Amino acid sequence: MATSTQRFPPHTHTPNPPTPRRSAAARPAPLPPVTAASAAGTSPICPGHRAEGRPRSRLPLRKRLLPGWGKAMAGGRGAALALLALLGVGVAQAGKLLSQAAFYQRAVSPPSEAGQVAVGLDADEILHVDLGARRAVWRLPAFATLAAFEAREALRDLAGLRKAMEMLMAASNRTSARNVPPEVRVFPEDPVELGEPNVLICFADEFSPPALNVTWLKNGREVADGVTETISYPRQDHTFRKFSYLPFVPTRGDSYDCRVEHWGLPKALLKHWEPQVPPATSESAETLVCALGLAVGIAGTVVGIVLIISAELMVTTTTTTSSRRARGFRQRQ
Repeated sequence: MATSTQRFPPHTHTPNPPTPRRSAAARPAPLPPVTAASAAGTSPICPGHRAEGRPRSRLPLRKRLLPGWGKAMAGGRGAALALLALLGVGVAQAGKLLSQAAFYQRAVSPPSEAGQVAVGLDADEILHVDLGARRAVWRLPAFATLAAFEAREALRDLAGLRKAMEMLMAASNRTSARNVPPEVRVFPEDPVELGEPNVLICFADEFSPPALNVTWLKNGREVADGVTETISYPRQDHTFRKFSYLPFVPTRGDSYDCRVEHWGLPKALLKHWEPQVPPATSESAETLVCALGLAVGIAGTVVGIVLIISAELMVTTTTTTSSRRARGFRQRQ
């Protein structure tokens, strides 16, 4: 693993969906086991040897949104001695962190490859360049009007990682990478109300390598309409995280499953979810509740009237008794 000496700041994730979302139909198929291993800052292929990375250009905050900064960010080179490589971190002012990370991975049987370069600000994606698309994909279209990024420079980084992978494969006798299984959670974007449109989110976290498939099931049947997903976002501990989104309308009796496939899992992982709503009450039960409430209200009113009348009678009796005692006292005098 080639890393810079800069560290990512603490990051707390909110389940708001990153945009734009990539169609599930366009996601790549999972790769067979890859041929090299990686660890945080150390290459397990060459024990005791630490890969040295060269940091990227450090840009002042005012230059982040100016045309041309992307080429400066993608112009450096970092040595890659493992499956994954973080290619430098740019430090900005005011506690902000502008980062660029890249990974490349190769499968042996059947032969295939995948790679990606991602640029982010404070762990939020700005853009990414995919080895298959070979172009910059901005998280928000408006970003492209504020800055420029040379995709070919990022592709050169991936080409460098490809050469490093070839050397690693030869040096390691095609040793497989260490697979870290994901932690998966399913939750709605908004509070659930029956009949109100919502979005169900499947969040896969802390997995490596970044080859992961997510499939949605509704009542046991696979659904793909409207499903979108993000790229695999790099984490500060050199693992990855990914989001998948399913638009749905909560209906009583429906259930959903998020099926996750990853090399670190012995079999596909199913995460179940269903709407948590109060049980339905029948009309007779509702009528009974209303009748009881009315009866309690009437009884309370009657009791209140009786208490008021009793209190008035007690006051009148006390006043009469006091007057009689006063007259008797004057007569004795």
